[in-house]
Amino acid sequence: MNRFVRNFACLLFVVSPMMLPGTAHAQMPGQIDVERPSDREFVRDTANMISGADEQKIKQLADQLLTDKVAPIIVVTVKSMAQHGGPGLRIETFARLLFDQWGIGPAKLGETQWNYGILLLVSPDISQIDRVPTAHAVS
Repeated sequence: MNRFVRNFACLLFVVSPMMLPGTAHAQMPGQIDVERPSDREFVRDTANMISGADEQKIKQLADQLLTDKVAPIIVVTVKSMAQHGGPGLRIETFARLLFDQWGIGPAKLGETQWNYGILLLVSPDISQIDRVPTAHAVS
């Protein structure tokens, strides 16, 4: 997976965004134009950054995480946010919109508050990482 890791211009984990301190819970306007992967697909590589072998490894690891921890992780690559309905958006906003639009991770597991879910967003269009937020449920 080294080639894939070397190509990361930006990584952003969005983990249970409703649990992040200081984030607004109001619905943000707009739709992100990226098709959600089907169940247990885990990867949407619109920027063609991930090799076939790396994609299979990601799917294998994500499937195991979902099976063992009921924590879905979806990896998304985009060439630019503007190409997918996010011109002028900060990467956190773009990722939050996509996370919410796709409904990644269950809010509850049975009667237990759960809110586990991870979106890994990668784009060569972004020159730096603004921040990598984490949620209490993951720490």
